[in-house]
Amino acid sequence: MPPFAIKLLRAFSALLLWAGAALVIGGALSPWAALKVLRSVDVSVPGALFAQGGLCLAAGVLVLLGLRRSPLLCLIAALYTLGWVNAAKVEVPRRVKHQVIGTQLALFPLNRLLDQFHINDVEIADWSRPNAELLAPGLDWTNKGALLLLLGGLIGLPADPIALFAYKWTARARCRHCNATWLRSRQADFCPQCGQSTAPADRWHCDVCHGELGRSDKFCTHCGAGVGN
Repeated sequence: MPPFAIKLLRAFSALLLWAGAALVIGGALSPWAALKVLRSVDVSVPGALFAQGGLCLAAGVLVLLGLRRSPLLCLIAALYTLGWVNAAKVEVPRRVKHQVIGTQLALFPLNRLLDQFHINDVEIADWSRPNAELLAPGLDWTNKGALLLLLGGLIGLPADPIALFAYKWTARARCRHCNATWLRSRQADFCPQCGQSTAPADRWHCDVCHGELGRSDKFCTHCGAGVGN
């Protein structure tokens, strides 16, 4: 990949990773749950107070602190964040309803006393509401931030130092003549099995040493043989 293309990928990836991490942090600090208490009071619960929200907040902070230098690690963080967000869509309403029911049960003696005086019971909140109605926008913002992290990680992956190192030491080249393979990290101008040139087929090659030639060359720059001899 040309150096300018790598720089362009890194710049665009860094922009997406910054935006994604900021959105994840903002979403985790924003309300993930919202309900009406005592029939008139609106109460919101930040995502950071839930287990999944705290993990998402930590992931966003780590990306901003330095994890963004490795798109591969950001990609992993994005996948984990998406998993936590999906789990929170079930866990957050369950936790809210659990707290509402527990509080309502604690008020049972008081409500019995109020019944004796024909006073309406104290109802904390309606715990029978559908789960989707208990979710607040912060959860969606966190999800969008994780998607930006995922996109930034994928775009920057070809320029990631860890990915480049792994590719260099694990990728294999193949001879187009005998199909033998060897590690790309090994400098090989000629196949170690058949001795043919490893240059692409669309290049000109010396008939003697199989070295690469320019189209206007009259002599081989590797062995000195005349072209065509």
